[in-house]
Amino acid sequence: MNYSKKTAKLLDKMCKISERESYQLQKKKGAELLLKTFDLFNLPRPKKIKWYIDLDEEFLSMASMASSASSAYRESNAYRAYRAYRASSAYRASNAYRAYRASRASMASSASMDYDFNWFIFSFEYKENPDEKYLPNENDEKYLEYCDLLLQAKETGIGYWCEWKDILHLVPIPLCCFDEQNRFHSLDKSAIEWPKGEKIYEIHGVIFDKKLWKKVIQNKLSAQEVFAIKNTEQRRLAYGLMDKTKMKELKDYQVLDERKKDEQGNIDKVISFTIKGFDEPFIYYNCICPSTGREYFIQIKEKTCVKAKEQSFGLEKVEWVIEW
Repeated sequence: MNYSKKTAKLLDKMCKISERESYQLQKKKGAELLLKTFDLFNLPRPKKIKWYIDLDEEFLSMASMASSASSAYRESNAYRAYRAYRASSAYRASNAYRAYRASRASMASSASMDYDFNWFIFSFEYKENPDEKYLPNENDEKYLEYCDLLLQAKETGIGYWCEWKDILHLVPIPLCCFDEQNRFHSLDKSAIEWPKGEKIYEIHGVIFDKKLWKKVIQNKLSAQEVFAIKNTEQRRLAYGLMDKTKMKELKDYQVLDERKKDEQGNIDKVISFTIKGFDEPFIYYNCICPSTGREYFIQIKEKTCVKAKEQSFGLEKVEWVIEW
């Protein structure tokens, strides 16, 4: 999608705010920016402000009640902003453009500061390059002003907000780390962290509790402990970071079948081993996924590479086997 330099600049600003490694929370300035959104739609300002250190149960409960109470919602600035957007020229000509999804640190909640930022980008770009049949109107201007106030508030350190029973509830934005595919990820620290609150540990988008995460990144799990992890994705990632020489430590470890090169040029094999607490030995097909390059251990019953691959991927032998 082609978009203007001004829109590109706005996107860069959003990403920098989301990806910053530290910030100084400006409570007074941030709260005032959000209160101005009430002024924008001629709504009475909440009388009190309450801060939280992270997305705890109390805040989530407030946010849930605020979004589900229809009468309160219809009087809120969020609803009026939505009405302004629905009345804008950008909305009426929405088939002319497609929104570019912006902030990468959003946690998919209606209370998130950047919940509307996809519409923000769409409306901003539409103003720069409008359809001649639907030139921008006053509602476009009002909606953009509303979104800009939210972005400024996010820049001060506010990540989530809601208004309930005359109280403005506010939560700071978490600091986040990402991998090259924009998944929450860090091998050095928590991937999502509130400066004075909860810390969430993830490896390539998979959540771990801190104790297991620490053992995985420090390679402190034995091969038996790695294969005993019940969660498939956690097990895959733990194996990927494990020193592979530990495989030989598995009780009764043996290679039942091995092909030096499969049809993609990768080595695959069927291995067997036992794990404490289980009566039967485990049989795994050890292979490389041709599309992602990831190494997998797929639990199977077959004891040959050919049969194991057929079972694992639902293939007929004539579909893929190359005669040597």
